[in-house]
Amino acid sequence: MPWSEALWKRSRLAAGGTLLAARLALEEGIAGNLAGGTHHAFADHAEGFCVLNDVAIAIAKLRAERRVQRAVIIDLDVHQGNGTAAIFEGSDEVVTFSMHGERNYPLAKMRSTVDVALADGTETRRISTRSTGICRRCLKGRDRSGRRRMRTSRSTWRALISRLATATESSR
Repeated sequence: MPWSEALWKRSRLAAGGTLLAARLALEEGIAGNLAGGTHHAFADHAEGFCVLNDVAIAIAKLRAERRVQRAVIIDLDVHQGNGTAAIFEGSDEVVTFSMHGERNYPLAKMRSTVDVALADGTETRRISTRSTGICRRCLKGRDRSGRRRMRTSRSTWRALISRLATATESSR
């Protein structure tokens, strides 16, 4: 894809929209940006039609503003969020979870905190039914017993996400 001023502007606006949505979510409890989701962009290069990694930019900015210390990225897309995984690999402050088709782009996967590679033909209904409660707890910052955890540990997030991965694996 050729670079242009219009492409650069669109990429910056989309990243700004994700930052605005993240700020609104902190204030209002929920928000979204339909122009975001550019999870293939790496810190040092564009990839897969993604110029800037909007979620990584938003997290970096919110951390710099001291509005968040840690974050969890739940990436439910047919493609692995390889750029996001690479940017946050080894981070203790950001947990990345990617559920994606195992044979889809990118062929060479990066390592997320937790990756769930779904086989072709996996039924969406079965995944959704088994994972909804776990995702809700992740999004609300609640542990397995339903207690609110403002400072959820990385091991707690890993446990919740591992339960999601296990539920998904058993739905194949």
